[in-house]
Amino acid sequence: MPCFQPARKPRTVTATFDANAQAAAKMIATGSDIEEAQGLLFSFPGFKAEVDNTEPPPGRATLRSFRGVVREHTAHCLEAALAAAVILEQHGYPPLVLSFESVDELDHVIFIYRRGGRWGSIARSRDPGLHGRLPLFATPRALALSYYESYIDFTGRIKAYAVVDLRVMGSYD
Repeated sequence: MPCFQPARKPRTVTATFDANAQAAAKMIATGSDIEEAQGLLFSFPGFKAEVDNTEPPPGRATLRSFRGVVREHTAHCLEAALAAAVILEQHGYPPLVLSFESVDELDHVIFIYRRGGRWGSIARSRDPGLHGRLPLFATPRALALSYYESYIDFTGRIKAYAVVDLRVMGSYD
């Protein structure tokens, strides 16, 4: 009768998981305000105009969890918006995202927040015009319209946008 031994996890996997959990906890603790959270998303190595680590390689669409973003040190716009939501929800901000839908299917997602009665955003993109905005806008609509000019090119235009409160999705861990 063959003897089957349970597979053992190498120590490096556990150590890596612990290191990632610690890095995620540190990022949440560090990102206690809007400017720090935006800075964390731009602190990933290689974030320069000539090096695009904001999008997955062609053919490899990703949807990393917050810990995946921390581990890989890269995020496209949706992953960055969700990471900002995770960080800032722990500091009292509601997890709100604004999603743009464009004619050319180059959609964009940003984290939005309200401070001092004004709306601002945290965003990451390969296009500098689509980054975050200071809280200067009276309504989410005015904030969305501030992206209009940067979003337009010869092939696309915004055809819709929506604000979503991620708490409607239920509890998560």
